[in-house]
Amino acid sequence: MSATNAGSVTLYSSATAADISAIALRPARVHWKLFFSVVACVGPAMTLVGLGYPYAGAVYVIAALACFLGYRIVMRDHYGFMCIGLGAVPVLALLRGLFAYNSCIFIFIGGILLWLSQAPEELKKTFRDRIILTFFLLAVIYWWLSYLNTGEYANNLRLVELVLAAIAVKLISGRRSYLATAFMGLALSTSAIALGMLPQSDIRLGAADIDGTHLGNPIELGVPAVFVLLLILSDRGQWLFLERRFWTRVFLAVVTGEWLILSGSRGSWLAALAAIAVLMLLNRGDRRLIVVLGAGMVIVTALALTTPLGEKIQTQYDKTVDSDRTLVNRTSGRSAQWAAIPLAFAESPVWGWGPGTGRKVVAYYTGRTLNWHALYLHIAAETGSIGLTALFGLLIAIGRRTIRNWRAFGEITPILALIVYVFLGFSVSAFDANCGILLGMAMMGADFAPRYQLVEATIRELEPAI
Repeated sequence: MSATNAGSVTLYSSATAADISAIALRPARVHWKLFFSVVACVGPAMTLVGLGYPYAGAVYVIAALACFLGYRIVMRDHYGFMCIGLGAVPVLALLRGLFAYNSCIFIFIGGILLWLSQAPEELKKTFRDRIILTFFLLAVIYWWLSYLNTGEYANNLRLVELVLAAIAVKLISGRRSYLATAFMGLALSTSAIALGMLPQSDIRLGAADIDGTHLGNPIELGVPAVFVLLLILSDRGQWLFLERRFWTRVFLAVVTGEWLILSGSRGSWLAALAAIAVLMLLNRGDRRLIVVLGAGMVIVTALALTTPLGEKIQTQYDKTVDSDRTLVNRTSGRSAQWAAIPLAFAESPVWGWGPGTGRKVVAYYTGRTLNWHALYLHIAAETGSIGLTALFGLLIAIGRRTIRNWRAFGEITPILALIVYVFLGFSVSAFDANCGILLGMAMMGADFAPRYQLVEATIRELEPAI
């Protein structure tokens, strides 16, 4: 008996071709144990939030993740570890202000270290990707300079979280079964946030004041809702293994779209509309679902307007278009920042005011101590032309990759993920794990994870066939 290696599959000459194909190829399927691990973490946590105990929910999700991720470490399951971590990101981002603020960073670093111990070659391959390596180095340097400049370690630390989330998606993208499971967990987390916040949110779903504790921000529901909506609408739903379940996709799209509307996140609305417009233009196969979704959304929203939820929808709509309110009020101060950026940029057009100085610059020019409410304003003010050149260079490089991937394999979702991130950059700083997942999806384009997976065939597995 002789053996040869073909990729990751060991082929034995005494086994027939049928035996080898039966062993070496298997359909990519959902890892239900991992999915229900995410359910066990985020479901009870958001139930506690809905009952009015947000701090208990925040503690619970961290404790539950510590147990499930700890088990994956013991089992040396690096794919399972990262899959659970990515699935829980939306809930972690929502509750981070109450307990373990940097939990996402710790989880991703833990996953990367586990990867280093179990699959170092895969990790090295990921970091040999020039875009990812450049992105990682720029993020770490930017954060370090912010710390040196201000003495605050948390200043711009979310940029590191952004790149770590993108790397996490890239690492598991080689196996569609784990990627789909992670995305299903993320979709579950998004709905868990919506349902948990529904009894507590006053106007905008995703933000609430519970017994004097302010929790969340509409964008923390809006961004994952947009991403989940794209996964359902584009590429026939293949990223969630829904290719043959048209009406399931319709139902999930209507539910997720309604969460997006109720979030009141206007930046997410704009990003979703831009991505759907591109999808309609470039992908005829998904137009039918989009049309059905549009009709479904009209019906569901009309019904929602007749319930107490309708007051929330109407209030947010009035806030956006009410002509009696100033432009500054209608844009939550964003118009004032866009008006101020030419002056701030002119003061230091080459290298900016310095990493970490964003809030001070906003306070100086607008009189309000806030962060820049746009990625491009933040980079322009803090790093000037140097930073903007690096940012647009990265976005263009990622964009070229997504287009190559689309032309080669017909997958449009990476393009849409990048479009969503680019449009989000006009209304938020886009420095967090939710946005990192979008960029990770866009950067997948360099590799192709097949719909059917090659798996290692051990001698024990082949013995019955030999």
